[in-house]
Amino acid sequence: MDTIISLSSLVTLVVGATLVHLSNRVLDKSRIKTKWIKIWADNFLECAEDYNDCSSKLTANMVLLGSLCKNKESNQDRINIKDDEIYSLWEQILLLEWELKRYAQFSSKNKKDFEKVLRTFHSLLSGLIEYYCRKDKTSDNPYNLEELRDAQHKYSKVVRNVHSELMNIKK
Repeated sequence: MDTIISLSSLVTLVVGATLVHLSNRVLDKSRIKTKWIKIWADNFLECAEDYNDCSSKLTANMVLLGSLCKNKESNQDRINIKDDEIYSLWEQILLLEWELKRYAQFSSKNKKDFEKVLRTFHSLLSGLIEYYCRKDKTSDNPYNLEELRDAQHKYSKVVRNVHSELMNIKK
């Protein structure tokens, strides 16, 4: 009888240890997946913030460049500096846009809306550059910065939606 009790205790111990081991493996996989989701969502948000920041800097630099170009002879050094800064910002924007689209691929509900808003925002930024690079622009036809600001606001809203979805946050 003691042997049967000892055997049943041993079986219970082995089964219990096996269940604990299996549940720990499941928990570890769950933690790894959760960590990956958080890192991916955080990276998306960081890129989105950098994109927004570069867009604001690009806009401010383009407006300043437009003012400097009114008196090119006395401002040529500053114009050259602004040209370099604008080129660098545009390079950053293009890289960040690539990264944002890569991260947003995991957003099933908000991906299309995000890409549409990003495309509109990008188009308006391109239009701003084209406007200030035109030789025939006049002060009678200023660039519509409010339209650009509105697109930036829409971009920020859709970024919040994508980030929430990536983090599995329910609204």
